[in-house]
Amino acid sequence: MKRSNLAFGLIFTLLSTAAVAHHSPFIFFDSTQTIEIEGEITGIAWRNPHISYELRSQEADGSMRVWEVEGLSLSWLKRMNLTRESVSVGDQVRVFGWPGKGGGADIFVLNMLISDATEIVFIPGRQPRWSSDITGDTGKWMLTEADIVASPEATSIFDTWSHSLGINGEAQMFGGYPFKLTEAAASIRASYQLYDNPIFEGECVHKGMPTIMEQPYPMELVDNGEVITVRMEEGNALREIRMSEAIDAADLTAKVMGHSFGKWEENSLVVTTVKSSWPYIDMTGVQNSEDAVYVEKFTLIANGKRLNYTMTITDPEILVEPILLNKSWLRIEGIEVEPFDCQSG
Repeated sequence: MKRSNLAFGLIFTLLSTAAVAHHSPFIFFDSTQTIEIEGEITGIAWRNPHISYELRSQEADGSMRVWEVEGLSLSWLKRMNLTRESVSVGDQVRVFGWPGKGGGADIFVLNMLISDATEIVFIPGRQPRWSSDITGDTGKWMLTEADIVASPEATSIFDTWSHSLGINGEAQMFGGYPFKLTEAAASIRASYQLYDNPIFEGECVHKGMPTIMEQPYPMELVDNGEVITVRMEEGNALREIRMSEAIDAADLTAKVMGHSFGKWEENSLVVTTVKSSWPYIDMTGVQNSEDAVYVEKFTLIANGKRLNYTMTITDPEILVEPILLNKSWLRIEGIEVEPFDCQSG
């Protein structure tokens, strides 16, 4: 019980930073309130960036109301062993969750009870509400390094890496960081509105550097010789790291992932990235200028179970001084980088 409650506290914190979902549920739903509704499932959209159900319920006056029931991304739910078949059109269900801030027929689902008395838990670490017959395995989200068996063959960073919610800080990086901003940058941040962020230009607009490195889904490092590829699940994001000396940034055209150049320092892959055109570091409006320089270090620990990561950002236009951020990934057996297949609508 204690571990589960702790885990839900961690996932709650992570969700609030907008790091987990493409669009955080905290933007559109009131997490300080809960409601419960009953009715029939009349539609299912099993997709990224969010799954959703259409639910038809009867009001007290006898009229019918159609609810939009939204959940986490498909990528999160796959890792909980939830599938489209977990709920079917025609099922009579009870839904518990957060109401929409707009006052309409919208709810973010936390728990769902279906007619055969099976309860689906939609958030890793959350307790069931009604039943002891539970669907929604949180095990792969809650693994810690101690749960992983070391392999003598795990001697390379070139593998698939994933996050754990069993340890605070494993997935977070920018959330809550006390950035020391220049006066001009602080002024711009003060006037920032969440919808200024380009991810709201369309549901399937995905993040660039450095923000993408906080994505909570699996990531794979692939050695292609002169180029190392970083494959990330969120948005099917792809970075290329050229194993050569960095080129003068003045000769490069800015792009959302920037231009990355790598080298080996002992057992660490050190990557310098320049010329990112992505406008913000985080979702709170900390700007990212095209003059920023990011230096990342990927370091495999001795037992091969964890990949440590640091990022140093130097950007005199935005930051009073360089900042050092860190996170880590675990080598969790059976986890793969799945297609994100984002669909708007």
